[in-house]
Amino acid sequence: MNRPYEARLISRDEYKGILKKVADKVVSGYRVHHRKPPPKLAIPDSTAASIKKLVDEYIEFTRKHWS
Repeated sequence: MNRPYEARLISRDEYKGILKKVADKVVSGYRVHHRKPPPKLAIPDSTAASIKKLVDEYIEFTRKHWS
């Protein structure tokens, strides 16, 4: 997530918006299944890959529609 921001592909406001959307979506997924989110470093690889894909899609959407 930091790389597109540091490379100035997205603005600070876009970065904050994407981060908020992703965090809301991930946490709500855990709430639906009545589970607590894992600690920061305990995220399984499959879940981390899904989150990375979600972030990439939000970045692509943001760049396409807002920049």
